[in-house]
Formats: sequence, structure tokens, C-alpha cells
Amino acid sequence: MNKEKGKEDKIMDMEKDEQEKEKEWRQMNKREKEKKEKEDKDGRRDKQIKTGRQDQEEMKKKEEKKDRQTKIMKENEKETKNKDDNRKTHCQGEKTRKQGKEEEEEKKKEEQEQEEEEEEDRFKDIFKYYKRRKPPPDLTQAIDVDSCCVEVQSLPLASEQHKAMAQEAGLTPPDTWTVHHLINHPGLVVVRNPFTRAGQLAWACQCLRDMARPPHKTNLASHGIHLEASTWWQLCRTEEGRRSGLREKLRWVTLGYHHDWDTKEYSEDNRSDMPDSVVRLCGVVAQVLGFCGSGRGGGGEFKAQAGIINYYHHHSTLSPHTDHSEPYMEAPLLSFSFGQSAVFLIGGCTKATAPSAILLHSGDIVVMAGAARLCYHAVPRILLQAERRKEEDKEEPWAVEFGEFKTWRKRRKVEEKQDEEIKTQETMQKPEKSKQHKDTDDSAGDDSDLPDILHYLRTCRINMNIRQVLPPSMNALPS
Repeated sequence: MNKEKGKEDKIMDMEKDEQEKEKEWRQMNKREKEKKEKEDKDGRRDKQIKTGRQDQEEMKKKEEKKDRQTKIMKENEKETKNKDDNRKTHCQGEKTRKQGKEEEEEKKKEEQEQEEEEEEDRFKDIFKYYKRRKPPPDLTQAIDVDSCCVEVQSLPLASEQHKAMAQEAGLTPPDTWTVHHLINHPGLVVVRNPFTRAGQLAWACQCLRDMARPPHKTNLASHGIHLEASTWWQLCRTEEGRRSGLREKLRWVTLGYHHDWDTKEYSEDNRSDMPDSVVRLCGVVAQVLGFCGSGRGGGGEFKAQAGIINYYHHHSTLSPHTDHSEPYMEAPLLSFSFGQSAVFLIGGCTKATAPSAILLHSGDIVVMAGAARLCYHAVPRILLQAERRKEEDKEEPWAVEFGEFKTWRKRRKVEEKQDEEIKTQETMQKPEKSKQHKDTDDSAGDDSDLPDILHYLRTCRINMNIRQVLPPSMNALPS
């Protein structure tokens, strides 16, 4: 029994040893497992640390690389900016130099223009001098061809034909004319009043009574006044015409080829017949003065084809200009004055030439030919009778006995009637033209307006200037 008990104890000890061994083994496995886990954990941590360090190093490298690139970029930008600044500075310098050069050239140009303008003002200043009212200009400085050193042309004895033509036009015999040539203005001719007293009055009557009506054109259209049934002069003498100041509104009338004030050109579409009396007057003057055929005008007979009649009041002026619209410049320009005297300025082909002042009186004829044809000219002042410096000029050159005037006009009407009959016979075989008015006074039998006409001549000036438009070889302007 003790033996069995001893065996059981032995077995129990063995089991106990095994249990202890198993327990130790388990503990050992646990320790090993924990150790391994710890090692794994430490390895992972080390790896993470190592990886973190690598990442940090890589990040640092990237940042350093980025910093280097940024630095390089900044250096490049700075270099580029410096280059741009240098280029800009250079450009600005060039621009400044260029601007300085341009400014210098501009200044030089302005000075040159100013000098030219000052030269051009030579005409303007003299125009203003004679135009001014207070103080009035010194008229002793103006040229009076009767008392000045000018070349006087002696005309040959007039033929009977020229005498007859002159008488018909209201002129004295041509061999009694006084023709003045201004030495400083080649081509400028002044004929001192070759009109008879009756002739002057008749031409004034025609300009006032008969010219300002269709088919001639006037500036009255700009005032909304259209002449149809009545003439301007007839309307002036009505109560409404006096009240509206119609007399002062007429400034110009155009004849023949009507001058276009906008285009400064002539046109076949803007043309009417020239008054026969004007054609005859210009014809005899041009022939007597030698501006026809092989004379100074050249190219054959002078043809009156266009005209402008200017009506000046006391304060009226005519600005500096040239008459250059005519295609044919070789023919002279003829100018006729009636009524009050005027200061006439004529310079050169530019305004840089200081003009000469010439006193023109009623009845005077001015011819601009050759070099004078394209010279600048103007009328800065109308001189009333009280302003004239010569006592003898105070006598009215158009003053005529009524009977003498009536006899002269009656004779002229007979001659005009004969001319009309001849013209009618010549045109019977030709196509009928549109009817034109007669160029004689439409109030031939009624001289009740003579006091008004005389009053007009005592306060105003009429200037009729006539020119040839076409060359001798042409009958019409090209279309």
C-alpha cells in the first residue's frame, strides 16, 4: 500500500514537474513572444524614425532645391529687371533725345511759321490800319495817281469807230483819257474817270435798277429774299423795303458765269447771258488800252464772260484775296467804280508783300493784267465825300443836268433798239433761247427814283469787275 502510494506520489510529482515545465515553457514562449513583439515594435519604430528622417532629409533637400531655384529665379528676375531698366533708361534717353530733337525742330518750325506769319501780316496790318476808325488813317500815305510819280500813257488818236463805241458806252473820247501805270506794280493800270457825267449816272442807274434781278444772282437768297416779279431796287423803294433795311442787304450780284463762292469754280450749268451794255463797255476799254489782238492781253478780242458787282456801304470792306477761279488768266480783269471813293490795296502774289494803298474815285477804271492779275488786293475803307483830302473831289462827278441825262439816255435807247433789231434778225434762223431780260433801265420813262439813286451814290460805292473765263479757242467749259 505504501508502495502504491509512493508510486502515486511519484506520478503526481512527475505531473507537477511537467506542469511546471509547461508553465515555464509557456512563460518562456510568452517572454520570447513579448520580446519579439518588442523587437518588432522597436524595429517598426526605428524604421518609422529612419523613414521620417529620410522624408525630412528629402523634404529638406526639396526645400533647399526650391530655395536655390527661387534664388536663381530672383537673380534672373533681378538681372532681367536690370536689363529692362537699362534698356528703358536707354530708350528713355533715346526718347528724351528724340523728343528734345523733335521739340527743337518743332520750335524751329514754329519760329519759322511765326516769321512767315509776321511776313504774311504785312498785308493784314496795312489792311487794319486803313480800316480803323479811331484814330483814322493818314490818307496822305495813299497813292493818288493824279499827284504821284507814276508812268502816264499817251494814247494814240482815237479812230471814229472807237469814239462812237466810247460815246455809246458813256465814255469820253479815248484820246482824252489819262492812263496811269504804277511802276511798283507791273500790269496795274488806272484810268482816271473816262466817263461822262451822264454816262456815270446811267451806269449807276443800271447797276441799281436793273442788275439785281433774274437771271443774275444775288446774295439776297441768303436772307430768304427771292426776286421774281420785282427788282431789288423796286422793293427797296416800297414802305416794307425801307422798314426792313433791304437796301443795305444787297452786297453782290453775279453776271454771266456765276461765281460759286463755295467751290470757287465756274460751271456751264450755272451761267446766264452777259448784259450787252457790259460787253460793249469792256470791249471798247480793252481795245483802246491795247488788251486785244496782239496787244498786252494777247490771244484775240477780250470777251466779257463773268462779272461781280459789289455794293459797298460806308463801313463795308473787301478782305484780301486773289481772283484765280478763271481757267484763262492771260486776259485782264477790268474794274469800274461809281459813287463814293475807296482805298484800294494791292500787294504781290503772297501776303508777305506789303501792299500799296491807292485812292480810287467815282468813274475810275482799274485794269489788272500780267503780273498784277494774280496779286492780292483788298478794299479796307470807303471814303465819304467829307473824308477826301482834295477839295476838287467834293464836286460830284455824276452831277448832270436832268435834260442832258435824259437826252443822252434817249439816244442810247435808240441805239440799243437798233442793236436789238439786228440781233433779232441774226437769231431768227437759230433755235430760240430762253428769254432774258433787257439790260436797260426798266424805268426808262420814269425818273422819280433819281433822288434815291443820287442819295445812294453820295453814301455808297458800286464796283463792277469783269473778267474773261474761257481761252479764245473755247466756247464752253468742259463738262
